[in-house]
Amino acid sequence: MYVKNIQEIPLNNSRIKDAIERYLTLIRKKYEDRIEEFILYGSVARSENNEKSDVNLLTIGTDDSCEVEFDIIGLSFDVFMETGIDISPKYRSRKQFDEYCSFSFLQNVIHDGVRIA
Repeated sequence: MYVKNIQEIPLNNSRIKDAIERYLTLIRKKYEDRIEEFILYGSVARSENNEKSDVNLLTIGTDDSCEVEFDIIGLSFDVFMETGIDISPKYRSRKQFDEYCSFSFLQNVIHDGVRIA
């Protein structure tokens, strides 16, 4: 995984970049002290996306409750309504991420993912 600023990711669509930035801003504004990192993964992270691709984004935070997970899903819908870009969010607490990092989903995220600031 590489640490990058969203501006450094070679996205072939500025609307996607704008939607990601908007989404991250909303999450940070609401949960700034409970979010540790964002990891972009899937076709967008690999620069293999097309016009029908969704944006796969894993948020890792300190909170184990479902409240944050449900809320970030709602925020992704807000961004979809504003931009038309489909963000498919996932949330894991740091504890969950570390505990289950050997599972295939998280292995794919670790392999293909790009940490974004």
